[in-house]
Amino acid sequence: MSIDETLSSGTVLQSGTQVFTLEKILGRGGFGITYAATAQNGTRVAIKELFPEGLVQRLAGGRVIAHDRLEFERLLVRTQFEAETLQLLKHPSATKCYGWWKQNGTVYLAMELIKGDSLEKRLETGVKLREVEARAVLMACLGVLQELHGLGLLHRDIKPANIMLNPDRVELIDFGSAVKYKIGERIKRERLLTPMYAPLEQFGEEVQLTPATDFYALGKTLYHALTQTVPPSALERAAGATMRPIRDLEPSLSLSLAEVIDACLAMKLEERPQSAFQILQELQHGKNYNLPLPDQPRRPQIDIVMETLREFFKKPHNVIGVSFWLVIVIGILVSYFPTLMFIVAILGLFLMWFMSQSS
Repeated sequence: MSIDETLSSGTVLQSGTQVFTLEKILGRGGFGITYAATAQNGTRVAIKELFPEGLVQRLAGGRVIAHDRLEFERLLVRTQFEAETLQLLKHPSATKCYGWWKQNGTVYLAMELIKGDSLEKRLETGVKLREVEARAVLMACLGVLQELHGLGLLHRDIKPANIMLNPDRVELIDFGSAVKYKIGERIKRERLLTPMYAPLEQFGEEVQLTPATDFYALGKTLYHALTQTVPPSALERAAGATMRPIRDLEPSLSLSLAEVIDACLAMKLEERPQSAFQILQELQHGKNYNLPLPDQPRRPQIDIVMETLREFFKKPHNVIGVSFWLVIVIGILVSYFPTLMFIVAILGLFLMWFMSQSS
């Protein structure tokens, strides 16, 4: 990347009354450059600039021009959607977005400046995650995904580079590939995917995606992080490559976590967990979480009937109504069947008993 493609330290950006002074470059992806900056109130933030590699160039003064205006406009809309998505999320493990604005012919996002390194950098050191760390990553990502999926959105790009390991918490970042979804509807692929972590259904041009799409990528990320083994891609697996169960590589891993990871990595979308809640249940109860709970002590049916009748007769109008109709019915029966006097006496005693119980 040429130095001319980046904004220099000291560059001032402005969003309404908010002024940000750039400090240094934090990183670059295929679609943008991220800078460390300081707001006018002294808060340090990260500024993400849409600057898709190979599609734009920077002129003197910082202005950005696109070689393909139509594609760039699509990416502008996509970046704005990312900002709006982030502003909807309230989970502490979701990146905070303070706002977005247009300037220099492109769009900027002011975001939380995250301390710590990505999971990708951790893995590059050759140090794999311990189980307690993997569970922290899993729980943080599930919390964000549960909220995201509840909004009818998918992340679509979960991978080690998009998981930050902060000193105090794990954060899921880069929602630039987020998309709305509805069960049964097909989605046209709009952005590049990460082949190592993407499920098979994400490689098509018009595909049906569900929350299970994100769970595959999350499972693949954890598999890599716990074993330091780069697993075969979904395309390679479809062509015959095998991926061993994770406990074959990490025998000390707990069965509950291993089962969750292996289940997330099912090739068929419908065979994976379908919600974050389902994964949480599997972690707690194992894969047979959906079996009925042990039977609770059952009350005798007669007790239930008697309690229902007691509750009924506690209401005075019910007692009066039943008594009225009972007297009429008994009168008719006695007039035709004198021998039923014995039954009438029993019914009377029964009614008196219920009335005493309801008092």
